[in-house]
Amino acid sequence: MKAFSLSPFIKPGIATLLLMLVGYLGIWTSNVVLLPEFDESFTNLRDTQWPIAYHISALLALIATNSVLLRRFVLHFAIIRIKSFLPVLFYLTFTVVWTGLRTDVLPHFFLTVFLLSLELLFGMYRNRKAVEAAFLSSLVIAAVSLFNPLFLLLIPMVWIGMIITNALSLRVWLAGITGIATPWIFYNAWYWFRGVETEFSALFIEKTIFVTGIPQLHWTFLVYAAAMAAMGIVALIGLYSRLLEDSIQTRKYIHVLVVTTFYTLIAAVIYGTSAHLFLPILAFLMAVLIAHPLSLRRSMVYSVIFILFFLLNIVFLIVQYIQILQ
Repeated sequence: MKAFSLSPFIKPGIATLLLMLVGYLGIWTSNVVLLPEFDESFTNLRDTQWPIAYHISALLALIATNSVLLRRFVLHFAIIRIKSFLPVLFYLTFTVVWTGLRTDVLPHFFLTVFLLSLELLFGMYRNRKAVEAAFLSSLVIAAVSLFNPLFLLLIPMVWIGMIITNALSLRVWLAGITGIATPWIFYNAWYWFRGVETEFSALFIEKTIFVTGIPQLHWTFLVYAAAMAAMGIVALIGLYSRLLEDSIQTRKYIHVLVVTTFYTLIAAVIYGTSAHLFLPILAFLMAVLIAHPLSLRRSMVYSVIFILFFLLNIVFLIVQYIQILQ
């Protein structure tokens, strides 16, 4: 049996691309109008001076920006050997389907910063004198952590990435530490000069939940998560089965992405009440890793995975709409 061709989605024409983007925008708009989490979010916004129109515009602008940065990142570092639109396609799918990605601007903004930090990190490959890049990659994450200190949890991944890419040295590590400390020094100095005490230590403990929070999740989400995990494992097996065809540098980059995926997933589970903060990063990482084998391999197995991916997400989205009517 002839495999279903993914070529129109890997390298879509202008008409196909516009059709897909309009489709995603339509789904996103219907989510805004119909799904309850938007009503709750916008009810809270009415009590602030942040207009709803600005909130929606900021969300769309950040999603579009992250899509462009994702595309640039994959092409610039040759994560996938061919030009493929699948990473962006999968990322946009997660954006319209995952509940935690729909209303909060901050997680999307953090993904923007994370992508910039990751570009700086990958640009340090085998350069143990890249002090400036090490400083900036830590600085941008630490700066965003002023909004929520949980973002500092990704700093260890920056160091692990430096180890994997053979870029870590004492000078580089000290530059990274300086980058982390700089925003917080200015932050605390500002409050100190104003005579106001700052609170930092309690946030991590207050937002921590462990596996005991999982039974509170709806069974449809658990089924969806299990199916996506199985799909991700199959994609990783396909990715690593022919990883030697990539250059050593690309293999190092992929190792960083895989380790970061598991690290971010664990952080999202442990800090379950704030898991939505990590979802855009997880969506980006999963989109790239699943798209890698689907873009390069031509077989019935990966065509089926592609079809199942969209069927699963469509069904999960429909279930969310059905639950509104109950």
